Amino acid sequence: INEVYGGGNQSQVTTDTNNVYVHLFKNAVVGNAFNGGNNAGIDGNNTNLPRAIYAKGAKVDNLYGGSNSSGTLSDTFVYCSDSATIGNVYGGGYGQNTDITGNTNVNITSINEQTGTTVNPATTITGNVFGGGDNGPVNGYTNVNVISSAVNGTVYGGGNNAEVGRDTKVIIDNSNINTIFGGGNLGIVRNNTDVDIINSSKIGTLYGGGCSAAINGYTDVYVEG
Repeated sequence: INEVYGGGNQSQVTTDTNNVYVHLFKNAVVGNAFNGGNNAGIDGNNTNLPRAIYAKGAKVDNLYGGSNSSGTLSDTFVYCSDSATIGNVYGGGYGQNTDITGNTNVNITSINEQTGTTVNPATTITGNVFGGGDNGPVNGYTNVNVISSAVNGTVYGGGNNAEVGRDTKVIIDNSNINTIFGGGNLGIVRNNTDVDIINSSKIGTLYGGGCSAAINGYTDVYVEG
């Protein structure tokens, strides 16, 4: 499948009582997967409803918590687990006309939900992970958690050429990461960054700030053996 959308094509999805989910399971092979729509967002009076996209054992080139080209979502959740192999992960959307009005949550794990044991092979991101969007802003907070997994590229708490309006938070737990930035890549963080490294994680290089990107608050880096 070349592209998967949780929303519509140039048509808004409005729901006050239902959640919006995208599930990509084992043996699914997808090019680009979006929690939102193509030139369309997901709306509703109840902005507390989750908008979530799951890659459980799937192979996906690019995974987005937001929409493609344009469209607004509230809070977004992106989950990668069960030995999934993903190219790049974004908490937000693709394109400067996409927008996340709330917070983003990116969770990458190799821990089995039922047994609590580590799956083999590990969930792996072959490219980069962004708490924010790809050219698309996030107005709220971004949260990135990587647990017992591998990221061959770089983890950014912020966005790729995209602003984050509040704080960024990155937690790396027993994982292997090449490079980490608390901030974004060419994308400003309007408030603070926080990076925690715990449980024997193996990290190449760690920055509390951004990559060619400003932080308008403080940076906090915590490393535990």
